[in-house]
Amino acid sequence: MTLNSLNSNKSKFKAIALSLFTLLTGCYTHTILANSNNQQATFTSTAQQITLHSSITNKDYLIYIASPQQAAPSTGYPIIYLLDGHLTFSRAESLANNLIEQGIIKPIVIVAIDYQEQWLTFRAQDYTPPHNSTITNDPFIKGEENGGGAEKFLKFITTELKPLIEQKYNIDSQQQALFGHSYGGLFTLFTSFTKPESFQYYYAASPSIWWDNKAIIRESSHFINSQKTYNKPPQLIISVGGLEQTVPTNSPAARKEKLVKRNQVTNAKELANLLSKDASTKLHTRFFIFPEQNHGAVIPFAIQQALTSFFSNPPSHH
Repeated sequence: MTLNSLNSNKSKFKAIALSLFTLLTGCYTHTILANSNNQQATFTSTAQQITLHSSITNKDYLIYIASPQQAAPSTGYPIIYLLDGHLTFSRAESLANNLIEQGIIKPIVIVAIDYQEQWLTFRAQDYTPPHNSTITNDPFIKGEENGGGAEKFLKFITTELKPLIEQKYNIDSQQQALFGHSYGGLFTLFTSFTKPESFQYYYAASPSIWWDNKAIIRESSHFINSQKTYNKPPQLIISVGGLEQTVPTNSPAARKEKLVKRNQVTNAKELANLLSKDASTKLHTRFFIFPEQNHGAVIPFAIQQALTSFFSNPPSHH
């Protein structure tokens, strides 16, 4: 494979590739050609991978970055930060490429956060809010006894990762989005309630509202009752798959019990209604159900909705 064979005039992204790697997400496979001289190269699909150590969480993170080929507007590029990078980055890059090509969304920077190892354990630590000890008695969860690290993880994003990205790219400080699914959706909600000024756009896909006896609902109450006011409240989209609490007839008994206990659709709808009713001046909330989709299948639908809702060209009015 040669550099020339990968060049494409249609590409919307450029890469400063640091190594040869392949991202396998189940939907897309992207092979990135190494560039040992650190020169810019244009590909049909492009990305940059870096490793970033956090002194706050004491973890090493894999950071995937895709950036537009064209020069940034005077206000800077819009940007979206994605959690669970190995599941979201390749999908988001491919979708954004197509949407930019069609003129549907603005050119954006995509940053995805992932782990070098122990993905399930580390995400349970980083994405979950501070919790009480009762959560460790739940037979349907693993790793949460070491959880409750959302505050530190958010500090890593805002004080270590964001400054690094903003040194490398011209970023619009008023067009920044956070996307998370499942535990990532829980973290997205936590951030929107505790540090809403961190981003202007929040997308919580299939959020794990059930976690720790629905502790995030209590956090939302603190947010609703706070005295914070905003000239332009952040936007929040909560979405869920229509089948997320529907039990297939051939499911094992344990899975049936888990689906019933987690109550994904009802919890998401109730929280969205609560926020729309009592926090409309602090957070502009919308809610969507993706019919006939289960917990994992919603990811590409949610990513596309986040891109078109937050970065439409021209901007959408809601």
